[in-house]
Amino acid sequence: MTSPILAGVLLAARVAGPVPSPAPADVPRLIEQIKTSYGSNAVHAFQHIGQPAVPALIEVLLDRTLPDRDNVKQPARYQAASALMYIGPPAREAVPTLLAIVRDREETEGVRWSAASALGSDGYNTSRRSRPRWGWSSSAQRSISARNNGSVA
Repeated sequence: MTSPILAGVLLAARVAGPVPSPAPADVPRLIEQIKTSYGSNAVHAFQHIGQPAVPALIEVLLDRTLPDRDNVKQPARYQAASALMYIGPPAREAVPTLLAIVRDREETEGVRWSAASALGSDGYNTSRRSRPRWGWSSSAQRSISARNNGSVA
């Protein structure tokens, strides 16, 4: 016997039909979403769009005027780097920008860490449902953190 709530959910899913995958035409809306909210699903949507989203994500990375939100420094830039991490090798045109961020000692730690993770990523491995396999080692991430704090790793 199916509960009335479960039956309602199943009926709504059948009526609504499948959720369409994000497309390149969605990039401007998704960019706006990462600029206005932190922790959005837009980061993962960029993974499905892939390379066509890369130029817009690079623009976000280069925009140092984006505001801090919810006690997070530069969350839009952090999310843009995270999206590039999930896109993986098709985002190779972002490598010079990501390298510049990692090398910039004036950059916020979160953005640098996310850029470093993107550089070490081979994208989201959907066949294994896991996070990217090739990220910077935790020692490299500690080194970035130590440099930001003025200590030696």
